[in-house]
Amino acid sequence: FLASSSLLCAQTPLVDRLSPDTVFCVAWRGTASLSGAEQKNHVLQLLQDPAFAPAWLGLASAFQQRNQKAEGPAASLGLPEITSLLENPLVLGVSAVSNGAGSPGPKGQPSRFGFFMVYDATGKASLVDKLRAAAQRGEKTQSEVTTYDFGGTSVEVRAAGASFSYSAETSHYFVASDQKQIVEGLIR
Repeated sequence: FLASSSLLCAQTPLVDRLSPDTVFCVAWRGTASLSGAEQKNHVLQLLQDPAFAPAWLGLASAFQQRNQKAEGPAASLGLPEITSLLENPLVLGVSAVSNGAGSPGPKGQPSRFGFFMVYDATGKASLVDKLRAAAQRGEKTQSEVTTYDFGGTSVEVRAAGASFSYSAETSHYFVASDQKQIVEGLIR
């Protein structure tokens, strides 16, 4: 599994910007990378089958009804909006934090690893902003939000108790991590 994940990472331009401290990553190259695959992939053929349309409509209806009742992060977003995010490339991963400089973990010790996400927000910036705003409205506890400048890029820091998250938009990328050092490395 880890060997195949490194192969996935080697096949996308987003990965070229990752730190050599990246331990694991999974890359999604966007729906454009699927062109031609629907001829060979039976799951994609099923999803595109017109006979499957009632199932999609039922799913969309159930999603919409659930979100009308909920006050969660996706409450103001429709299924087509959320699934449209898959059109763009995305990388999720884990990176080592050098010198034990990570944010404190659950037991107060500095974390040795951190999670990260890099999303190519080209054409989706307003949707990403809408999703972030909906997530903030859905938070159970109020987070303390601050920002700082890192090389001309504004980094947002969310502190909720002992947990921290860091996010920034640079060029047309949205980056997020639970470790300051990782976000700053992704911005570079």
